[in-house]
This record gives sequence, C-alpha cells and structure tokens, in this order.
Amino acid sequence: MNIITKLTLRHLIQNKKRTVVTILGIAISTALITAMMLGVYSFFCFYSGISMKIEGNWAFFAKDLSEEQNQSLKNDPRVSLVGIRDYNLEKTGFMLGTDTKPRFKTGNIYHADHNNLIQMVTCDYEGKLPENAGEIAVEEELLRENGLDMKPGDTLSFTQGYRYKYELDEMVYLGGGYQSNELFEEKSEETCVITAILHGNQVTRDYKILRGTDAEEKSTDPITFVTLEKCDYTADFQIEDMIREYGLTKVEKNSEYLLSVFAISMNSHSAIAALFRLMGVALLVVIGVSVILIYNAFAMSLSEKVRYLGMLASVGATRQQKRFGIYMEGLLLGLVGIPLGFGFGAAGSGITLHVLGSKILAVDMLTGMSGMRGGIPLHVSPLIILIIVVIAGITIFISSVIPAVKASRIMPVEAICSSRDSRLRAWKLKTFPGIHSLFGVEGKMAYKNFKRNGGKGILITLSIVVSVVMLVNIMYFCDLFRKVNSYEIDLPFEIYATASYADKDRLKEDLKTVTGVNDVYASDMVEFNFAAKDENGNPKERPNSSFLNPEYLSKGYEELFNKVHAVNVVLMDDAEFVELSKKMYGDGDGTGLAEGTMSGIESTTGNSLDESMQKESTSDVALAEGTLSDNAVPGIILNNYAHKATRKKVFNDNIVGAKLYYDNPKNNPPAVEIVGLADWDKNNKYFNMCPKNSISVLVPADVYYELASKNIDSAELTYTYAVEAPNHEEVAERIREMLENDGYQSYSCYDVARELQVMMTVLTLLKTVMYGFTILLSLIAATNIANTISTGVLMRRKEFAMFRSVGMTNGSVKKMLFLETFFYGFFALIIAVPVSVVISLIMYHSLGDMVTVPFEVNLPTYIFVSLGVFALIGLSMLMSTSTIKNDSIIEGLREDMS
Repeated sequence: MNIITKLTLRHLIQNKKRTVVTILGIAISTALITAMMLGVYSFFCFYSGISMKIEGNWAFFAKDLSEEQNQSLKNDPRVSLVGIRDYNLEKTGFMLGTDTKPRFKTGNIYHADHNNLIQMVTCDYEGKLPENAGEIAVEEELLRENGLDMKPGDTLSFTQGYRYKYELDEMVYLGGGYQSNELFEEKSEETCVITAILHGNQVTRDYKILRGTDAEEKSTDPITFVTLEKCDYTADFQIEDMIREYGLTKVEKNSEYLLSVFAISMNSHSAIAALFRLMGVALLVVIGVSVILIYNAFAMSLSEKVRYLGMLASVGATRQQKRFGIYMEGLLLGLVGIPLGFGFGAAGSGITLHVLGSKILAVDMLTGMSGMRGGIPLHVSPLIILIIVVIAGITIFISSVIPAVKASRIMPVEAICSSRDSRLRAWKLKTFPGIHSLFGVEGKMAYKNFKRNGGKGILITLSIVVSVVMLVNIMYFCDLFRKVNSYEIDLPFEIYATASYADKDRLKEDLKTVTGVNDVYASDMVEFNFAAKDENGNPKERPNSSFLNPEYLSKGYEELFNKVHAVNVVLMDDAEFVELSKKMYGDGDGTGLAEGTMSGIESTTGNSLDESMQKESTSDVALAEGTLSDNAVPGIILNNYAHKATRKKVFNDNIVGAKLYYDNPKNNPPAVEIVGLADWDKNNKYFNMCPKNSISVLVPADVYYELASKNIDSAELTYTYAVEAPNHEEVAERIREMLENDGYQSYSCYDVARELQVMMTVLTLLKTVMYGFTILLSLIAATNIANTISTGVLMRRKEFAMFRSVGMTNGSVKKMLFLETFFYGFFALIIAVPVSVVISLIMYHSLGDMVTVPFEVNLPTYIFVSLGVFALIGLSMLMSTSTIKNDSIIEGLREDMS
C-alpha cells in the first residue's frame, strides 16, 4: 500500500460521518439502479417461462406460401419445425348432438397438420396428437359440460360448419364464446377418433376441438408456422433474413415469445422501445442526481485536504499522484457502497416482485397463468451484475473527475497561504437593515457568513436547489400521471346485466331476486362521437357540431374540444336523477335546478317527473318555463374532467341550453339538452360512473329510452342495469344462468369487477414503480443535503472556536448556524421554485395532446417540500453542531496548524 492510498484511507476514517453519508448515497443510487435492472430482467425471465405456454412454440407465421417456399423453410438449418394450419372459415364451427345448452355444445374446430399441433399444444394431455383428418384432440371441458364420459380411442360425432351472425346486414364469422343471437350453418356430419384429451390448452383456448389434416388435402387458406432451431436474442435477425431470402410477404412474428428471449427489435415493438427509453431516462436521472451527491462529497473532501495535498506537492508528489488520491477515495467508497447498494436493491426487488407478482397471479391478468399463485422469482445473472457495477462505477468516476483535476493543480504555496479561501470586499458583506432587527446580532453574522462562504455556500445552495427541483418535478409528474390516467376507475357496482328494452322491467325484478345481489339500478352509456371517421378509417355520421363551442369552456380548457372528440351520456334511474338535482342544487322538492335553469321537469300532462315515473310510461318531456326543448332529454353535465377536486372548472354557464343531437334523428340517440352543471364529488357514485378524462352528461334513463324508441326500432334497443354484488364471480354466473334459462333476448352479463381487478393491478404496478422511484430519489436528495450541510459545519471548527474566543455562547453559535441554514434554504427555494415551475411547464407541454387538463401549480406540494427542506437542513445542522459543541477553543484555533 503506497503513501497516497494510506493517507486516503486515513482521511476517510478520520471523517467517519461524511464517509458514512457518502457511502449511504452511493448505496442508495446503486440500490435504485439494481432495483430497476433486476426488476425488469426478472419479469422478462419469468415471462419467458410461460410465453411458450401462452403463444405456442413458434417464432413467426406466414400466409399463402407455395410448396417450394414451405419446402425451403423445412430444409433451412435454422428451422427446427414447420407446421401448417388450414384456416378455412367454412369449417371452423361444430355443434354436438347432446341434450345440453347451446353454449355448451357449440364451439370451434382448429384444423392443422401434426407438426402444427405439436407447436400449438403446450398443456398436459392424455394420448397422442392427431395425425390425419380422422383424428381429433378434445378439451376435457367440452366432454364434462356435455356429460360425455370418453377417453382416447373413443369416437365422437358432430356437425361441422360455421357460426355466424349479421351486423348491419353483413355476415360475420364467429369464434370464441357462444352468443345468444348467433346462427349455425351446417356443412357436413363428421365422426372422428379421439386420440388426445387436452387439459386446458391456452394457445388454442378459443377452440374445443383440434382436428388433424391429411397430407394430400389442399387448404384454401394455409398458414405456415415456423419454429427456430436456436431462438435467442438473434431470432429477430434470423427471421428477417428468411423473409428476404425466401420472398415471404404476409408475415407476423410471435412478439410475445420473441420478447421473452430479448429478441424483439426496437422498430417492431414500440411498447418495448418505449420501455427501454423510459428506463434509459430513469437511469440518466439516477446517475445525474447521484453524481451531484457524490461530487459534493468529493468537493468537501478536497476542501478538507487542501493543506495536506499542498504538503505532498512540497515533497515531490506529482499531479498524477494527487489525482490518484481522489480516484482512490472513490474506489474505496465504491468497494463498500456498491455491494451494499446491490444487496439493498436485490432485497427490495425480491420483496416487490413477490408482493406484486402475487397480485398479478391472483387476478389471472396474464393469459396462461390462470390458476398460478405465488410471486415472481428474482433472477440474477453475472451479466446483469456486471452492468450494475459498471453503471455505478461510472457514476462514481464522473463525480470524482473535477475534484481530481482540481487536486492535481494544488500548489504548495497556494495550500499554505489558503489562497483558495473566499475573499470578499467589505461592501459585499453589508446586510439588510431588517435582518438585525428581526434576528439580532446572530442573524446579522449568519447572513455575513452566508455571503462569506463563497464557493462552499454556492455548493450548499446548489445542492438544495437540485434536490428541491428534482423532488417537486417528480411529484408533479406523478400528479400529472394521475390526472391523465384514464384507467383508474372506481365504479360503485360490480356487474353489468343487459337485455332487450321490452324485458327491462322483468329483468330488474329478476335481478333483485338473485342471491348475493345488494342493489340494482339503471346504468348505461351512449357516446356522441364527433370524429369524422370510425375506428377503421371509414367516414361516419357525426352529431351536429354546435355543441363544440369554445365559448362554453372555462379558461385553461380552451383547446378541450380540439383534443376530445366524444361526449358520454350516462344513463341513470330517473328517481336518482331527481335526487341528484336535489343534492346539487337544493331545490327542496327536487323537481328543478338552481337559478331558474330548470324550474321543473314535467310531462305534457303537468305532472312532475317523480310523479310521472310512477305511471305506466313517461311521455314527452318539456321544461315548465320553456327552456327545455321538445323531444330533448334533460342532462346535467359534470363540470370536472380528471375526477379530482380542482379550482378550475371545465365549463361556464354558457353551456346551459346547449344540445347534443344528430341532424338526422333516424336510428340515432335522442337529443340531450344541458340544464345544469354539477361539481365533482368523489362520494357520489353516479359521478364515478362517468369515464375519467371525458366529457360526461348525466340523464334520466326512462326519459331517454322513451324518446329513443321514437327514432330507433324498439327491437334493437337494450336496457342495462348496474348490479352491486360483492361476491361478483358467483353472482355473475347465476345471472348468466337466469338470462339463458328465462327466455331473455339480446342479453349479456359482464363481470366488470373482474376486469377492474386486472386494471387496478396494472395501476398498482405503475404506482409502485413511480412512488418507489420518487422515494429513493428523495433519499438521495436528503442524503445530499445532509452530507453537504454537516460537512460544511465540520470544516469550520476554527471559525466557531474564534467566535467563542470573543465571548459567543454555544447557544448564540447554534442560533447563528440555524439562521445561516435558514438563509441557505430561503435563497435556494427562491431559485428552485421558479425553475421547477418552468420544468413542470415544459413537461406539461411535452405531452402534447395526451394532456387535456390545464396546467396548475400544486401549492400544497411546494409548501410540503419547502417545509421538508427547512426541517432537513435544520436537523442536519443540529446533528452537526452536536459534534462541535464540546470542542476546545484552543484546539479549534490550532486546527489550522495540524
């Protein structure tokens, strides 16, 4: 061990607190890097274990290949298996002759050769896979639901054909689950030998029968599936080479499967490209913040070592040796901090993956994992460890470069004369008159010390500025994410049940009798979409655009109609509509809205709405004072967009009287007229039915349907009820049984809560990542401030000894230091707050059309962060002063001579 290394190690040991804080900062930054890398890598490894089960053992498929192309692929050494599927839609359906419900005995057939069945069957099964058209593999669920006790070797007879229905007079082939209005076209009667019984094959989950094909049979619509001999990170390049070499045109890659082995290219999977870009940005942020933290530690260390570096230079130390001392300090700190951080990061990743993984598996959100429980295991590889160590090492190296260069330039005379200390003219140390009167002589000295500290003071202030800006902007990003995130839903019910309009009353009464149902009420949504084209890019009929009047919008939302092209009309029970009117406007009798906007919803017979609802039907609605047009449904517009309390309203009063309507009412929803505005209330369940980040209007359902039936054939109208049922899975199954057995038409039952569980799990994942990232970066920022403050105090022992020598008490010194830190925090916040506002504004505008809410400065966030800064620097100063309060005046004054 040479002299430089010994002195560096000795210096680190002498300054234990700064060393510990610096190591902690390195450990936190390394832990964050580790958590990010191991989290993503572990999930990919976990997903690779099930990707084949989900998608099958194939890398890509191509359509309409010739015999020569198929043969070329089979002879290619890069290919291990080529399978061909017969995708003739006219024989994809089947119907059994069993005496069971249609949804049990109807399904789809998958036709393929033996090789393709090998590629597609990834589950356990009994027997062997079919090899010709006379053999089939059957899902055990099909046999069980139809009461068939069969085993491999038995024969099964069925009618083969296709399932279909008509949509807008166009025939549509059907697959998947049974639909109540579907039809079946018989093509042939078939009898096949069952060679295999499948136990839930996820790849062919929409097919209950898998049938082989004969070699001599020519398919009218063949699809060729290709399995690679070596499917690794080079798979994408192999596929592209084959596409060019064999002239393949209609090609689709198995993206999920290729992704699991990191073989997907950035150009072919935008979501993954975005993921890695996001990871890159996050790593840059972590590295940037960590560099500032560690740089401050090295800069403080350099200030402490100026004299001894000058002494080394006086006895012949070269520039390289002085630089080496700083680099050696970084190496020694990294040898402790990096392994410590890796351990913390790995442990945190393991716990997070286990907890979140159990949530993912519990809701079966990933297809192919149905029934799996537990967590996602942590995967660590030597390459990932190397990458983490290299990134952490680069971070430390970048942090030490500037201090190392400065150390190499220290000359003996400069060190002895302390010429690097700040020297200010007297006029620059003048204080504001109010400081002395407010804080006394200690405040005046604190302000002078603040200005006298020069570079050290700038370093402390800059550290606080960077920390505050980083923390505030991350919190702003999280808040902005919550606002623009449309998937965060808090519906008050669990199940949707729909039937034909003619069955609405019977359906409501039947739903109330289902065991487990707590409440039933009307709830549906109709969309007025102003987009010029439909989802397929075809022109479509649009509502009248008079509703899209910018004069209806409040300040901050002027561009809303340019970004949002649809208005949602949410249907609710008529009685609940009246109650909403009472609650929002305090009408007393509930028959009107405030300020004369709607003095009473009345029928043409003069009865109020709540009275007319008790009659057999509701007739045309008109507003008593004539403000509601004939043949228009009254609507209350939700004056909120992001489902969050805000000072800024979306609409102004000009929107009252505006109408949503089609110029041609035939086959279109009835007109809706705005009669009032409602402020956001998170406890109102009807507001939570409105989609987040959308324009929503609440209307009475019976009034709506009464008018809708004039323009739309009643046979085409359906009525939807929301069902509150905590035990939603069992209740949904009971409702399905009821709808099927009791002769309902156009029925459906949708377990909304089941889908929301998946959605909320995804949101939990995103929030965990965001808030975990924020917390760790906040720790880095806090460590940065604490390290800078405490080190700055310890470096001024001689100064404090001098103050004590002229009569200052420990209490006065402490008060002076606290006021000094107050000035650091105050001036840092003066810089940080406007800078963070500007950066937040840049972030807001960078999202473009993704953001439809106005820019707002979150004052509680700034207050919270400001108080946190003062608390942190005060605590840091308190801890630092506790170490010097017992210092001897003589020893402190002699410190410069040591």
